Amino acid sequence: MVNSGSIMNYGDYLENLFDLIVFLYLPAEIRIPRLKAREEARFGSANPDFLAWAAQYDAGPAVGSRSLANHTAWLSQRTCRVLRLEGDMTVETRVRLVVAELKRLALLPHP
Repeated sequence: MVNSGSIMNYGDYLENLFDLIVFLYLPAEIRIPRLKAREEARFGSANPDFLAWAAQYDAGPAVGSRSLANHTAWLSQRTCRVLRLEGDMTVETRVRLVVAELKRLALLPHP
């Protein structure tokens, strides 16, 4: 199974079903301008309230499911391997790291 996005509070059975969780994280100074550009490309503009909400992820309140603190706590409770890819890197680098981890876990064959 491949999932994109958070599944916090979906229940332990589903949350612990994975062989590997890949957690992608970019700091707000990189993430928010990219989010703004993506919203403008898709919708013609970016909602300032949405961008302000998204910017609270790193230091925002621990209430609700969408915060770095809550995701970090959730990741620490998982029973599978968690690969954290933090910081700005190319898509190629991310793919290489994920493929290497999948091979290490014997989830992909070695050539």
